[in-house]
Amino acid sequence: MWSTPLVGGLMLVSLFPGFLDRLFVMFLPLLTHNTTPMAESGGDLIPLARGVGAVVGALALATLGTTRIRGALVMPIALICAATSALFIFAPWLALSLAILGVAGFLRAVLSSLTTTMLHTVVPDSLRGRVMAI
Repeated sequence: MWSTPLVGGLMLVSLFPGFLDRLFVMFLPLLTHNTTPMAESGGDLIPLARGVGAVVGALALATLGTTRIRGALVMPIALICAATSALFIFAPWLALSLAILGVAGFLRAVLSSLTTTMLHTVVPDSLRGRVMAI
C-alpha cells in the first residue's frame, strides 16, 4: 500500500479528515452550545444542515461523471473541508453556522466519495479488500 504513492497519499488524505471529522461530529453539540448564540433554538437544524450539504454534495459529484478533474479536486477539497470545520467554531450567528455546516457536509461527502472511488480504481483486485479495511 505504501509502495504506491497514489494509494498511500489517498489513504493519508482520507485518514486525517475522516478521523478529525468523526471527532468534530461527536463534539458538535458541545461546540454549538458554547460558541453559537441561540443554539438551543436551532439545535435540531445543526445536524440537518450538515446532512443536507452531504446529500447535495453527493448529487453534485454524480453530475461530474467520470471526468479526469476528479483527481485534482482531492487536496483542495480536503483543505477547504478542514477550514470549514474550523470556521464553524468562530461563527457568531446561527444562520452562518448552518451555512458553514452545510458546506462542510457537502465537502465531506465529496471528499469521501472521491477518495474511495479512486482507491477502488487504483488498487488491484487481489488487494482491494485489505486496503479498504484499513
